[in-house]
Amino acid sequence: MTAEAVHTDVGAYALGLLEPDDARAFEDHLATCGRCSAELAGFAAISDLLTGLGPVEDDPPSAPAAGAPDRMRRRDRARGPAGGDVPSIRLLVAAAAILLFTVGVTVGATGGGDDPVPADLRGWGEIRSAGNAKSGLEAVAAVQSKGWGTHVALDLGNLKGPLTCRLIAVSTKGEESEVTGWAVPARGYGALGSPDHLQVHGGIAIPRADLERLVVRADGVGDLLSIPT
Repeated sequence: MTAEAVHTDVGAYALGLLEPDDARAFEDHLATCGRCSAELAGFAAISDLLTGLGPVEDDPPSAPAAGAPDRMRRRDRARGPAGGDVPSIRLLVAAAAILLFTVGVTVGATGGGDDPVPADLRGWGEIRSAGNAKSGLEAVAAVQSKGWGTHVALDLGNLKGPLTCRLIAVSTKGEESEVTGWAVPARGYGALGSPDHLQVHGGIAIPRADLERLVVRADGVGDLLSIPT
């Protein structure tokens, strides 16, 4: 199972449709992927809904034509319209419909438009984004006012390494406060051969109203990106 394929297996895993080997591979991936963990949580309600879905009763069969052989009547009672178990087929169709609808909403929300928002950042506050056309670095941040200051969540894609980086918050008065820091391996994040984005969280004492921008800064390199807030 490839890394790209694993990301698409969240719904199938939640509904118990994966083969044992694929399920184990997905569980190994899940332990290190925040994006898939968040999507799996969203499938919990769907799984519960399908668990409580009972058998679907067939419509009463129409009366056979006069003189029809007994074997035809027995066959019609034993088989559905397509020769299969109608309740089971309907249950699978319901599961597929709900699964496709949910995946469609997720893909449309995170992959469409000029300012896609990663699923993991939804619900974490106001969304801000920025990009560096020269390096290809892309950033999406969620900022949320707290009683103690401001919570910040950051998603970075096409971040090449090796680097040691910090996220710096800059106030309207020009004061700087470090939100968090991280190391970037040579393979990078959200890059070819390493598709998973980097996601970090942190907090600062600067009130949300006084936060002017967020800066991604690399030690020994300088500022890689500035995100207006």
